[in-house]
Amino acid sequence: DSKEKLTHSGTLQIAPLLAEGKLDVEGLKIGPLRPYYETALAAEVKDGALDISTQYSFAAGDEANEIKLTDLNATLRAFRLDLAGQPAPLWRIASLAVTDVAVDVGKKTLVIGGIEGKEGNGYIQRDADGTINLARITKPQSPAAAPAQPAKKNDGDWRVDAKKIALDRFKIDFEDRGTAAGAKTTLSEISLHG
Repeated sequence: DSKEKLTHSGTLQIAPLLAEGKLDVEGLKIGPLRPYYETALAAEVKDGALDISTQYSFAAGDEANEIKLTDLNATLRAFRLDLAGQPAPLWRIASLAVTDVAVDVGKKTLVIGGIEGKEGNGYIQRDADGTINLARITKPQSPAAAPAQPAKKNDGDWRVDAKKIALDRFKIDFEDRGTAAGAKTTLSEISLHG
């Protein structure tokens, strides 16, 4: 509906199951995808468009499937996230890009070549009971049923490396309703480079 563009080229082998290729998505509007995330997120994406490009490979295995993404680049533009009952958007950002990303699900590694963000505004509110609005972004999940089989041993945590981070012209408004008089603090012109 919004003139999104999807391009795919790749190969598929049936036995054993193997797939690899390149996927490009341009101008994907995130707001209309709400039916896919509304069971997990209490916050609502009011605006935002995503461009993403990646090489992928998938190989079915006896123990586990091998999934890899390489040369992944994604840019999020004009993003706005709202939380019901808040006087301001929870988060707005003009542009956020991740570049040269590599994901290896089997090895549990995520390497990010760069994260670059420009002109973001955040709103953090602490209620009288000490709850922070960021804790309400996700919806509580019902306890999972007991597994039919013994749980597999955790092979370790994910390793995430970011080679470059550059965030420019960010602003955070903090409202503390946990004090008798209430307090408001604004941090502006925040830049972070690492």
